[in-house]
Amino acid sequence: MARILIVDDDPDIGSVLQEILELKGHSVVSACNGLAAIEYLSSSPLPDIVLADVMMPVMNGKELIERIRATPRTASLSVILVTGASPGNKDFPDPGTYDALVSKPFDIWDVTDCIESLLAPILSEEKLLQAEL
Repeated sequence: MARILIVDDDPDIGSVLQEILELKGHSVVSACNGLAAIEYLSSSPLPDIVLADVMMPVMNGKELIERIRATPRTASLSVILVTGASPGNKDFPDPGTYDALVSKPFDIWDVTDCIESLLAPILSEEKLLQAEL
């Protein structure tokens, strides 16, 4: 279905998200911080969606999103923040740089609903392309 990159320094949260998303048919890759995510994004097939925490070591979510948006290859990636940080935090990404926000603790269905709403246009376009073939 979709390729999803999870970026979170908490392995338990990453595991739960990965398990649920894989059960829903998605292909999932994880990174433990923003720098690891940037390394993945620079050399691997791009995901359809990035799920990112804000408060992480090495490179936080704000720095990650700034790098994603500044790089032509990744600038249009859909990013969902899944975080316990609040928009008033100095390390919080600027409004308009991410596509959705799910606050921790989260309901897993809120995460999957966000993913499905962001995927809807992508899946519609893929269906149109397949119909033309």
